[in-house]
Amino acid sequence: MQFSARLLSLFFLVFLFGCQFVQSQKKGDRDVEIAILDDGGVFAHGDSQTMSIAPKDLYKYKEFNSLEKALKNPDAVFRLDLSSKSLSKIPESLRKFKNLKSLNLSFNKIDKLPIWFSELENLVELQLSWNKLTQFPDAILELKSLTHLSIEANRIPELPSDFGKLKGLVVFRCNNNLLTTLPESIGNLTKLHMLEVYANKLTSLPESIADCQNLVTLHTSYNKLKALPSSLSKLPKLTWLYFEDNQVEVLPENFGALKNLVYLGFEKNKIKVLPDSFANLKKLYGLNMNENQLENFADSFYEMQSIGDLHIQNNKLSEATKTRLKAVFSKIPLYL
Repeated sequence: MQFSARLLSLFFLVFLFGCQFVQSQKKGDRDVEIAILDDGGVFAHGDSQTMSIAPKDLYKYKEFNSLEKALKNPDAVFRLDLSSKSLSKIPESLRKFKNLKSLNLSFNKIDKLPIWFSELENLVELQLSWNKLTQFPDAILELKSLTHLSIEANRIPELPSDFGKLKGLVVFRCNNNLLTTLPESIGNLTKLHMLEVYANKLTSLPESIADCQNLVTLHTSYNKLKALPSSLSKLPKLTWLYFEDNQVEVLPENFGALKNLVYLGFEKNKIKVLPDSFANLKKLYGLNMNENQLENFADSFYEMQSIGDLHIQNNKLSEATKTRLKAVFSKIPLYL
């Protein structure tokens, strides 16, 4: 059986964080699993690869989908979904929702946020994906309670240098934008669990990313990255690393220090050899190295008993190496 990254994510998040599944529900046309984390968070994972971690107490509140109905009793509104409403600007009536914790403005035509938006000081979760933003809104930097921020699929070319002011962020998703770099201040996000910046134009990652000591998932696929920061190995909780479709030729020698790595996606890069420390990844289960330039593996690689799903198609492996791989990994899904 071939395990999808989605199923692996669910299984190992449960394993690592002590989750208990509580329900499976429909979100539009998607199936979404909801699990409660021991630390009081909620993990949701759907078919479209949408993943989120939000405070558990958000789910006890009614979600309003109509601004008109919500305005009948603004103080009772904690969750408001105004996605897909063809909004070109933020309704000023939102200022009345002093207790608002979760706001979804995705799939609209919004190109900027008003200055007063920072008055929504109780916002914990903000979704602004699939809009027309051409710069990161300054007002967001004043939302001190924010833990979950999604601004995917806009036209944002850079994050502000003081982005690290959002010290409470647990999840940040900025996929499908125009970023060429990340600010050094991202290292101030010491509570960050999930960082997704795939499908941008990144050419490097800051060494300060090592200060994000609670980072579990890092998704930087579909960029122009030529190297991993050497400091990456200092992330003790990093479990999911997605680096597909970049231009990396060499993994850092200390890569094996990522002791908790469970999944490594490195398809479509230029890796010729794995570092000697690679065998120290004792928890690695899923490995995708398709479409690289690998020719062989060190003997220690064949002793990695944790690997349960191995993809190494379209490399430069000799027939002798393929034969050995088939013999050693005969009981797991192996794609050569």
